[in-house]
Amino acid sequence: MATIGQFYWPSVGTFVAAYGQFFMAANISEPQVQLDYYNEYEKSFWMQLGLTQNSFGVWEATVEASETAWESAVFVSAVVTPEARLALPVVTYSICNPSDALGETVDAVHERFTSIFKKQRERYRTHLGDPTGQAKAIYRAAFIIEDLLITTPLALPGIQIIGLPFRPQGLDAGELATKVAMQLKWNAHVKQPDWSQHYANNHPAAVIVCDKVYATDLKEAIALSTIARDETLALLALMRGAAGKPGVAILQKLENDKAVETKFSFGGGGYGGNLFGGPFSGESQEGLLVEHLALKHDPLLKLCVDLYEEALAETSVDSQYFRLWSVLETLALNRVPEGQPVTRLDGSPWSQDPRNGTTSAAAPRVYELIANNIFRTPVAINEPSVTSPATDLHDAVTKWYARRNATAHYGKFVADDAVQQRKGWYQRALATTSSDSGMDQWMWTFKGMVEMVLKAEMNRLGRSLL
Repeated sequence: MATIGQFYWPSVGTFVAAYGQFFMAANISEPQVQLDYYNEYEKSFWMQLGLTQNSFGVWEATVEASETAWESAVFVSAVVTPEARLALPVVTYSICNPSDALGETVDAVHERFTSIFKKQRERYRTHLGDPTGQAKAIYRAAFIIEDLLITTPLALPGIQIIGLPFRPQGLDAGELATKVAMQLKWNAHVKQPDWSQHYANNHPAAVIVCDKVYATDLKEAIALSTIARDETLALLALMRGAAGKPGVAILQKLENDKAVETKFSFGGGGYGGNLFGGPFSGESQEGLLVEHLALKHDPLLKLCVDLYEEALAETSVDSQYFRLWSVLETLALNRVPEGQPVTRLDGSPWSQDPRNGTTSAAAPRVYELIANNIFRTPVAINEPSVTSPATDLHDAVTKWYARRNATAHYGKFVADDAVQQRKGWYQRALATTSSDSGMDQWMWTFKGMVEMVLKAEMNRLGRSLL
């Protein structure tokens, strides 16, 4: 099949029609062309167009570019028939929607294409982190993402998103399932290769790559690339309608463009719960039944437990503050009457201003919910022991609420943001960022308090149903 392809680029104002002509043997059936284009923003876009044969026996395709489209380099990369796909040996570029006057010569078009490609590279081939400053090293990171289907290579500044042609086979899961069946004496095992084929079909994979990360050490490189990964996954969840799950991560330190150190790690946070076992660690058969009955009986309590589970899975501490506060506020709206004055555990009023110290406001309403469930009970609990590093429950609630406000109004708490610094809650939110140890003590206490409230609610309701 002989094929010749050429584009013309008539400049008519800002609107350009690109015409492609292809001379082929007349007996070709249902031919199509693959049209590719690049611009400053779009890395790779293509479409297949049907061809029609004119009265001279010439196969033609016409494409019109919108006036509002970006300046793009357009070319035909292949001719496609039901029998075969033939790549063109010579590609001639056309410029659609030129940003300024363009000479109708091959050199002029090639120069414009080079300019477009250079702008694209400058936009996407950037880096994460700040290369200035002392002792900055260069790293690169790759995150394997499970259950995410990407069919077109995508990019963000400093980030590549690539769909993987190979998929997990589920061999570990199959082996685990067979061992479980054996332990249960169920006389069953996973059948291969059906299992692996089915598993692969339902578990697409992709990789998010950060080619260049400037950081002072490995810890900072992991933090920078993980933030980029999570932001990218949030965007892809909207684009693909599915939430990808981080799997294995590969991080390398570079020197002179060569890897001198490599670290592999598992994705996600792993198990973060109680490492002890037995009844004293919460593994109580009676308690499990009581809590089950409570959730079956109270849909609102079930919702709050679901919200708590989602909060534990969050990788962003700002999102965790928002979700955990939502658990308490949702429950308080149902459990605590409005308009009631709130008295603190030490007997003092919540606020000197009566208008701000009632259960009609969010913070005192949550305070009342916690106080009634945890402290105003027959079992005496020392207030500082469960609110530290806060001085008391009032201090803890107001600072948790400050972090919730930062996330709700600005997406996250940013200590050096001038707008947030002018807010009344700023100093309280800032206090939650300090810690004397490597762990986030404020968040640890907040999670523990929400867990205590939920268990108290389930215990109260569930035992009444036994």
